Amino acid sequence: MDIDLSIITVNYNSGDDLEKTVKSISPLISFLNAEYILIDGFSDDDSYSRLIDRNVFDVAISEVDGGIYDAMNKGIKLSRGKWIWFLNSGDLALKSARCLKTYLDSGNKSINLLYGNFMTVSGYEVDQNLNLRMLLTGMLNHQTIVYRRDILDSFDLNYGLCADFAHLLNSFQKISPLKIDAPLAEYNLYGKSSRFTRSDRVKIWLYRCKAFYNSSLPLLFRLTGMLFSLGVCSIKAFFPLCGSRTLELRKNINK
Repeated sequence: MDIDLSIITVNYNSGDDLEKTVKSISPLISFLNAEYILIDGFSDDDSYSRLIDRNVFDVAISEVDGGIYDAMNKGIKLSRGKWIWFLNSGDLALKSARCLKTYLDSGNKSINLLYGNFMTVSGYEVDQNLNLRMLLTGMLNHQTIVYRRDILDSFDLNYGLCADFAHLLNSFQKISPLKIDAPLAEYNLYGKSSRFTRSDRVKIWLYRCKAFYNSSLPLLFRLTGMLFSLGVCSIKAFFPLCGSRTLELRKNINK
């Protein structure tokens, strides 16, 4: 039987977070004609071992990897779905994600990327709109993107923590996106991807500069992106938390 959707979860020493993620995804698997793939980075806590015997994963491996995007690439290679959705440990699939079925079943070949908004734990919905202006300063949260297989062979590990951004930027002229009118996931504002060090924050903007430089987008846009990224990189070196969207969302929770 053809698989419409591959849901891939990457995990490493996430404690209870993996169980929460799996619990949120399980009701969607059959409904969305999906397979569920777990890629664990050889966790030495019990997050992987206590779930591996459950009859929920179509594929599950645990081995040392080269980081989150290396693990995500492993998931892509093992997947069989026509579409691919990454929900990593700590992120939760929302009930409203059931609306994906309409798009997966439509057979509309003119669309090759689906995305939506995301929710925070406080119930605050964060709006996202994919366009070049947005990519100058930010990025879609990866747990809100569903890729059609033909636009995602792998993520380039040379872009470190910005591998998904580099892929989207370099694919921008080939993608035909559609925004879904429903939030797809709850983003873990306290997960590992939200706890970057000063060094990580500087590297992110250097990688973004590199991604703009190597993209095939118009020269003026590439130059603008490079200059903006270098400017933010300089600011992050001295004020690493300045302009952090995650911190702003956390403040919203605590109001």
